[in-house]
Amino acid sequence: MKKKQNTAFFAFLLSASSCYTAALPCLTAFAETAQITDQSFDVELDEWGAVTFASFLPEDEDNADVSFKLQKDGSVVYEFPGVTEENTRPGQEFVQVSAVSFQDYNADARTDILLLIEYASQDTPDERFTEVRLYTQPSGSQEFALDSGLSEYLTENGYNDYIANVMNGIAEYRQTYSETELAASAERELTEEEMQQLQLIAENIDLWIDQETYSAAWQYAVTDLDQNERLEVIASSMQGTGLFTYSTYFEVNETFDGLKAVERSLAEGESEADILVQTVPVYYDAATGLYSYVYEDLIRNGYAENYENKWALTLSDGQLQETTLAFCSTIYQDETPTITYQNADGEEISEEAYEAIADTVFADLEKKTASFTWLSPEDSSEWTALDGTSLAELLADSYRGFSIQ
Repeated sequence: MKKKQNTAFFAFLLSASSCYTAALPCLTAFAETAQITDQSFDVELDEWGAVTFASFLPEDEDNADVSFKLQKDGSVVYEFPGVTEENTRPGQEFVQVSAVSFQDYNADARTDILLLIEYASQDTPDERFTEVRLYTQPSGSQEFALDSGLSEYLTENGYNDYIANVMNGIAEYRQTYSETELAASAERELTEEEMQQLQLIAENIDLWIDQETYSAAWQYAVTDLDQNERLEVIASSMQGTGLFTYSTYFEVNETFDGLKAVERSLAEGESEADILVQTVPVYYDAATGLYSYVYEDLIRNGYAENYENKWALTLSDGQLQETTLAFCSTIYQDETPTITYQNADGEEISEEAYEAIADTVFADLEKKTASFTWLSPEDSSEWTALDGTSLAELLADSYRGFSIQ
């Protein structure tokens, strides 16, 4: 498809007191009390033609989130999906749309929409963070989809201050998990036994699908962490300004006729590893056959306190052992940070030792790289409405993306 001509880069900060005069005219047809006029722009979009991308303040309801719409000839013709089905953000308060950009970030010759949105904690308004939100348009469709996985990657890894840095983060993401790897995983043929297990996982969706227990979007991956040829389905979500991760694990049972919840070594409510990443180092112990996956965990306690941990996750006999390898704390006083690194025994170590802790702890093991493909439905009903075969085929895409090399 021929690319539209006016898909040039736009990024406008709310610090401006009025619509940026060099941009195309801001929308004025909507009520001024609802529309954010200086973050609304006329643009050419594939399958739509000339439209206005309009940003709207949250509705006057509890926990309502900012919304985005397309307008054509004075009428709303499309509403973009929110992060949650109800477009709510419990515990968080919208502050501002910091930037809007129209670019083809995924190189499919179609214009995508990149947003930076600032939020504050309702309990402690001084705690603020900026979220990256990417909308992409599948070929031949008028609808836009929220690219949750990449959006979260960019937010979590600090590519959320300005649009140019968002693009830098996308480039790094592609380098880490290349298109070549994605294509190779998509072509991998699955065995009959693997497809039967995927069908079993699909038929037991009520066990592992989240039914809006928490507000943030959940993502799902099918894996074989312990390489015992019995698949697992993992559900995970990162939530709130504190960046807490919640995860559940289910494994096909020994008789291959059901799913069994994986036992966790962590108590409920304890901080856990941030597992929503595409690649992690994994250490293989040939003597025991165990695989230890190394993750990081970041917790924010307001602006002044950040706590990071390095974790090793090892699945064996239906039990997930979650072991802390090292700690890092960053405490600000008068804008000056004090950073402390400690090993698992609480002994202070250097920054270099902290970064290399996994190589040190697992020095005698074989180091590999594990890759994951996370899937994110817009809401749970999108998957629960599918028949078992259709859902199994969808889950197969995730399992094809899982590898240890």
